[in-house]
Amino acid sequence: MAGSSGADPRYRDRYIDLGSNFPQESSYWSNNPKDMQLEMYFGIEKDATSVSNDFNMDLKPIIVKPDVSQGSTYLLTNTTGSLFFLWNEADGQMWRFKDEGLRMDNVVYKVRTSTYRQSELVRQFYDPQGRNPKRG
Repeated sequence: MAGSSGADPRYRDRYIDLGSNFPQESSYWSNNPKDMQLEMYFGIEKDATSVSNDFNMDLKPIIVKPDVSQGSTYLLTNTTGSLFFLWNEADGQMWRFKDEGLRMDNVVYKVRTSTYRQSELVRQFYDPQGRNPKRG
């Protein structure tokens, strides 16, 4: 159930709620914050272990494809919603969509339907100066 967080403060401002704009039918992807392991990967404390701290960028999950055997894959965005990333919890790799002109609805569609190419992505690494999104 997309956007089912209601007023729960554990979820507010920690993920991008697509609400009714996210179709659930025939998709392995979820916009439900309860599927996103927010406490584990998207903690709000600066000294907490989190994806944001691992890559020195402020990131929020948009959708997740839960997968116990190969690790869940997340579509993430930066705080301005101008850059988009794919991150897998098992291998820890992060990939940025090179096209900085993508709109959120377009990238969500591409990821949900697997209609993007590897050539559209560039690998991200930790950057102590926080310049990561401009690499590649």
